[in-house]
Amino acid sequence: MVEPGASEAHKSTLKTWLKSWYPLPIFVAAMLAACVIPWAFAACAGVAVESGVRQVFESKHKPAPPSKSEGGGPSIASSAPIAPGQASAWPCCAPKAAPTPSAPKRFLGFVEGNSNYVYFAALFFLWLHVCAPHTRDDRQHPCDKGRTLGAAVLVCAVWMGHNTARNLWLNGDDRVIVSYVNLDISKLSWGYQLFLSLLMCLPVVRSWQVSRMRRSAVREKINNWVTWAQDVELQFDDTQDSPPAGATTTNPSKNAMANKPLIRALLFELQNHAVFVGTLFDAWQAHSLLLAGAFLPWTAHYWSTGPVFNDHRYYWSTLTVHIMWGLTWYFLSAPLFIAARRFNLHRSAITTALVVARDASAEHAGKTAPISTVRLALVGAASVVTFAAPLLGLK
Repeated sequence: MVEPGASEAHKSTLKTWLKSWYPLPIFVAAMLAACVIPWAFAACAGVAVESGVRQVFESKHKPAPPSKSEGGGPSIASSAPIAPGQASAWPCCAPKAAPTPSAPKRFLGFVEGNSNYVYFAALFFLWLHVCAPHTRDDRQHPCDKGRTLGAAVLVCAVWMGHNTARNLWLNGDDRVIVSYVNLDISKLSWGYQLFLSLLMCLPVVRSWQVSRMRRSAVREKINNWVTWAQDVELQFDDTQDSPPAGATTTNPSKNAMANKPLIRALLFELQNHAVFVGTLFDAWQAHSLLLAGAFLPWTAHYWSTGPVFNDHRYYWSTLTVHIMWGLTWYFLSAPLFIAARRFNLHRSAITTALVVARDASAEHAGKTAPISTVRLALVGAASVVTFAAPLLGLK
């Protein structure tokens, strides 16, 4: 007999486990979506390997039989002698130039193609980015599912619009890469790739929304930092510490002792704000790494298709993804930049207040920093190099 409430306790335990081990179900779901299901679709269409893609391509793009004028028999233009200068006077009678040989094609089935691995990395790290909390006390931001889905569809349309045009009008015999996800090779694989792209756009749009709400929350939290420090500064009374000219000071430390509670409050407040900005920086560093894990393999793979295969049809869609990476990183960084700037103003106000109070802790307060300069320089340089590295191999 099941005790009352046992099922509820089991559900609560399962929910707690999923929250604690959320990377594991995300990993399994990304593996299924990006590797297992595409392989099953490609196998059903017979394009899982290179030979299947070649066979489908050759069956749908048979070369036209040569005409008599091209090789089936003599023609008037080929039998009549051409006098000197006649070719320029009669272009129709000029001998046809030899057709330019097309570039060798590269047939990519599911096994030979590498797009599934970059899709897996993008799905895993992007969903890990939106599911992981940025800070321990980060509240759950409300999600408008309809608006999120609509914005994701719009972003996916902008990104994959060139892919659709490429498959509808630019998939002629002059292409170099013939992939199993091309529309004329496997409609099912092509449609599922569009679905995977939508799954990539969903966490990107959600990240934009959360970053906007987090920026508003950070602004609300730090709005009174400098104002509070300036108000405390006005409470310091240094009349006895700064006597008029010719006067003598009987007890120069009297007001200094009276200001000790205010000074202690200022220093504790500065320390708490430094911890807050440092926590934001730690979360920003971790999530910037997740974004690099999602977008760096993608952009490095598709930017290299032009130089490696001499096929530049993927540049526009790859540029769109690179811009998405930059926008996502900018929105993610905005709360940290705002808090860091306000902290500098707050530290300056507190230092000024301590100087006015002629307290020895003014120098200590001026040196308080939530992030070391060396760490900030290293992380900033690594971010710039990571973002620009896929573009170095372009030709």
